[in-house]
Order: sequence, then structure tokens, then C-alpha cells
Amino acid sequence: MGLRGPKPGTARKGGRQKGTANKTTRDMKSMIEGALNAKGGQKYLEKIADTHPQTFAMLCAKLVPTTLAGDADNPLIPSKIEQVIVDPKS
Repeated sequence: MGLRGPKPGTARKGGRQKGTANKTTRDMKSMIEGALNAKGGQKYLEKIADTHPQTFAMLCAKLVPTTLAGDADNPLIPSKIEQVIVDPKS
């Protein structure tokens, strides 16, 4: 094994497979899902959206991918980038 990990084509020794969530992350996701189901799932999220829109917006932002990528045959090429200032009172 070199400084940057195993050589290509060699098996990993022990541990979890690359890209697999660790036990703590997996357990936390399961507990969060259980709590959401216990509180009514979608109805609970709708209530949060009405009573705490900033919190709901932050939750929604977590679902947006952080990287946009096309494929080799159809790459994403931005044609326009703009900045919009939003009035926080509206």
C-alpha cells in the first residue's frame, strides 16, 4: 500500500467498502426517520413549513445536490449566471 492507498486492482483490507455509510451515520439516519414517522411525517413537515419557514428552507437546501455534472455526451455549460438580492421583509 502506497501513500495514497492501495494500488489499483488490489483488494481493500478490512473496514467498510468505499462509499458505505458508517454504523453511526446509518443508525442516526434510521433514528431521524423513525422520529419523523412518529411525528406524522409529511404533515409534521408541512407544519414546520408554516410555523418556521427558515428552518424548513434550510432542510430543503440539504436535499439539493452540491455538484452539478452532465455526462460526456451532454455536458452542462452555464450560459447565464446572475445574482439576485432578495428583500428579507417580503
